[in-house]
Amino acid sequence: MDSLFSLLIKNDRMEVSIDIKQESFPTSSFSPDQLVQWLSDKNVVFGIDQNAVNRLCYEIDTVHFPFIIAKGHPPLNGHDGYLINRLSANSNNKHQASKLVNFKDILNIPSVKSGQLIASVIPPTPGIVGKDVNGNPVKAKDGKPFSLKPGKNIIFNMGNVYSTIDGQISFMTNSVNVFPVYEVPGDLDMKTGNIDFIGNVVVKGNVPNGFRIKAGGDIKIFGLVEGAELEAGGSILVSGGITAGHKGYVRAGIDIHSQYLNQANCVAGKTVTVDGSILHSNIEAGERIIALHGQVIGGRISSVAGVEVRDIGSIHYIKTEVWIGQPHQVVSKINEIEKSILSLKSSLDKLNLLKSKLHLIEKQQGMLSQKESLLLEKQKLTQRKLESDLSTLTEEEQQLRAIMSVEMDASLTVLGTMYPNTEIHFGKYSKLTNYKCSNSKVKFLQGEISTIPL
Repeated sequence: MDSLFSLLIKNDRMEVSIDIKQESFPTSSFSPDQLVQWLSDKNVVFGIDQNAVNRLCYEIDTVHFPFIIAKGHPPLNGHDGYLINRLSANSNNKHQASKLVNFKDILNIPSVKSGQLIASVIPPTPGIVGKDVNGNPVKAKDGKPFSLKPGKNIIFNMGNVYSTIDGQISFMTNSVNVFPVYEVPGDLDMKTGNIDFIGNVVVKGNVPNGFRIKAGGDIKIFGLVEGAELEAGGSILVSGGITAGHKGYVRAGIDIHSQYLNQANCVAGKTVTVDGSILHSNIEAGERIIALHGQVIGGRISSVAGVEVRDIGSIHYIKTEVWIGQPHQVVSKINEIEKSILSLKSSLDKLNLLKSKLHLIEKQQGMLSQKESLLLEKQKLTQRKLESDLSTLTEEEQQLRAIMSVEMDASLTVLGTMYPNTEIHFGKYSKLTNYKCSNSKVKFLQGEISTIPL
């Protein structure tokens, strides 16, 4: 057998192929038992394909080499634990339930009663050990448990979460809370004033310019939002849309959902979803930005995991910036730090030159004058301060660069049209589109920003 065949074993020992050593097929015959024994002598003892063995023995003229003869069983990693919303109609659907950490349907702010079952933590599953072609076990990773932090006004018992008060539920990233509700029956006005509330805030009307709402839970606005300041530990829903005139801001620890955004400043810990268009706004999302039925025109949108829109840019070629993979502020902060580091290094070079001159004077004269000694002491103090500042900035830059690697799965998906003068950034890489394209996906592939037709 050794004179006829050679074995090609993959590095992970999960697949073995046979290759022929000569151009002509073997003239002497061999039995399946002989072939299996030869494989065993080569320590290939598991996952042998008996059909492949038979083909090599009896139908070798139909075989294309190299020919797979054995495959191991890969390990199956366990599934992570997840949180299932017992108030959801799809609570029995694991895949839907596992996505509840995105908390799209919490924007309805469901009400619960004291003692009501809210959610359950589903435990992780263990991994299933695999086996390579040599018969060795291959370890599998166990699923990670879902880490549920203690929330407000809830009891966690035997994997289930219960409410202790009548209120409205609020899902955070890894906690569940039941908050009391502060409700404004109409528009926010001088009579109501600004709101700072530990729970959920519901405004049945509009929020005009200059007002401020801060909520520990969620904020739901049934009307329009102008240049106001909205800040929520949970999610924010604005059913009427936001027209801010570049005033105020909207910040949510989880999601922001609005009818449209016009000259708005929004920051969401997870997803920004817009039913209409995003116009001349600055939008930042820790996960995704979604505007499947509208245009993104002008301004800057920044998303870590990706952007999905219908159209981006306009027929008038208005410049529109899209940052994918890393937030715009991270890149800008690194650029600022780099400039500060260069300035500090330049100052340190000048201080070192001054120190060298003073030491030379001391060597030539035997001692320094009182004025020169004070100057040297001041130089040492300044140098220590600048070196400390340089160390702090260098450490901060390293921390930022540690998270600067572009998410390989991050992308810009355009279901309609992408117009020229759309500037796309993936971390430090950028590309300015100079032609119109439709139904495309923009990704960072092999060091380049590439546009791929859908």
